[in-house]
Amino acid sequence: MIDGATGTELERRGVPMDREAWSAMASLEQPDVLESIHTDYVRAGAQVITANTFSSSRPMLERAGYRDRFEKVNRSAVDAALRARDRARSDVAVAGSISHWTEGYPGRPNPSDQELADTFSELASSLHDA
Repeated sequence: MIDGATGTELERRGVPMDREAWSAMASLEQPDVLESIHTDYVRAGAQVITANTFSSSRPMLERAGYRDRFEKVNRSAVDAALRARDRARSDVAVAGSISHWTEGYPGRPNPSDQELADTFSELASSLHDA
């Protein structure tokens, strides 16, 4: 069984969302809330918890003005999930989340297949390392 929506739950618990990077900055700004969400999902029976990386690809962070915080945001998201797992139940897997790259932003052409591949590869590598 996999956990539920992390970003939506952060928002429900009062964590402000960024217009461009949605829940990504919560990993740095509210790691305790993030960890408690993961812990609650584990206690509810989740066997897989998903790191808060749905909106933390470099292009999404760049649009929000956080391009230089890519590694730190993703490391913090994975660390929160790992801490929750280690505190609650060690047999839980931690997964990364790689979302779509929203197309059609004003002033930005749709990404090429190569841009998508590069973006997702970078995020996957970052998550793997974390």
